Amino acid sequence: MDHLRARAAGNGYRRSLNARTKTVPAGWYRQVTAAFEASRRLQRAVTGVVGSFVRAGGYDEPAAVRLDVRTEQARRRASDLFADVLRELSTSVDGSVDIDLDVETTGGWPPRGGSGDDDGDPAFRRVERPTDGRVSGGVACATDSGIGTLAPAMYDRDGEPFFATANHVFGARGTKRYAHFGQELSLRHENGETAIGTVARGNPETDLVRVRPSNGYAPHSGIRARPPAPVTGQFTQIGLADFQARNEPLTVMGARSGQRTGTIDGENGITSYYGDIPKRGQLKWGGRFTMSDGDSGSVNYHPDPKTTNGVLIGGFNDARTWWPGDTYVWGTAAYQLRRRYGYHF
Repeated sequence: MDHLRARAAGNGYRRSLNARTKTVPAGWYRQVTAAFEASRRLQRAVTGVVGSFVRAGGYDEPAAVRLDVRTEQARRRASDLFADVLRELSTSVDGSVDIDLDVETTGGWPPRGGSGDDDGDPAFRRVERPTDGRVSGGVACATDSGIGTLAPAMYDRDGEPFFATANHVFGARGTKRYAHFGQELSLRHENGETAIGTVARGNPETDLVRVRPSNGYAPHSGIRARPPAPVTGQFTQIGLADFQARNEPLTVMGARSGQRTGTIDGENGITSYYGDIPKRGQLKWGGRFTMSDGDSGSVNYHPDPKTTNGVLIGGFNDARTWWPGDTYVWGTAAYQLRRRYGYHF
């Protein structure tokens, strides 16, 4: 796991990362890291993979790789390659590797429903307008195209804070990098809406939009929950796997659904369920009713055991299953955002 240390920087704060470690069973660690590698190799070698996740399994259980593929031919190829991958991995780690493979063939999904809601919907949380200019995560934010949930403050590799939410909250332009550049993001509050920033960059490969603060507002490293939850850090990739192995719950505070909990079902994922660009580093957790339209851009988190009331972030919540047979939420994990852009909570 990682935790964060804040240091004063002018009128705001900059944050840097410090590592926090724990001891896990060596055999389990070997199996999980091998499963990550097996998943990566299958994703690259099999044409037609639309979804892939790794289940860490318990400390005394095998890890598993889950693949969703488009054709029966892809299913057969994945199954045939898997035995070779296991043999190669067993040789490289100097020991046997016990990993299960679960491959499902899908013919596609029904059309995806819309997102957001109208301004008069009382289901969205309306908070008082902040008097000090600091805006926490877990509250409703709005664009000309939809409504989402604001994330707690994010920081770039230089420690500069920015607002963030799901890129697709900006509609069709939110599937691009700069088509919505300069557009306003507003905070929805009891008295209406107030612009708090403008789009600096969209990241369609992770469904994240970076918003530059404006009008005297600044992102706050906290989640508007009961009680308020200051953000103290984020999980690493192996930290999430350990969390899954222990069946620990994650929590989300969505602008529409409020506070919900669920457990991790898979990580280190890749999804092509919607959008034109495959999304990597995906975290799969919860169920179909863990989030609703309007909760996109929220984050999942868990109490930080080293603090009194702080929380550690697992990742973003960007979508939920809308097809029969599966029930989960997915979004880009925090470690993937750090790995790809240097962004962190």
